Amino acid sequence: MEYQDETVFVNYEKLDQRQNRQSRDGLREPVESRQDCPAPGELDQAYMKLGKAYYEGGFEEPLPELLPLFDQITRLRKAREQAEESQFCPNCGQKVEKSSVFCGKCGQRLK
Repeated sequence: MEYQDETVFVNYEKLDQRQNRQSRDGLREPVESRQDCPAPGELDQAYMKLGKAYYEGGFEEPLPELLPLFDQITRLRKAREQAEESQFCPNCGQKVEKSSVFCGKCGQRLK
């Protein structure tokens, strides 16, 4: 699947696309490498299930049947966003608070 629309409607609420986050050295950190992030391809599979269910439903009043899929997509996207907002120690990979100056595990200076 090459193109994904990053806007999902859940219970009539629009969720906006997030900006790509970059690490401190300017390189984009792959989302799939983070511990709190959904498994690679899990979000794509949810989008495919949604499309298939909508198509097979004949486009007639599909909303009640599709709400669980919307909820699953929203849950996966929120998990991805939370993982993107987390900060990790560049030395040991430990999750640290954004306000931390040093890593609590290895002592690496963060700021």
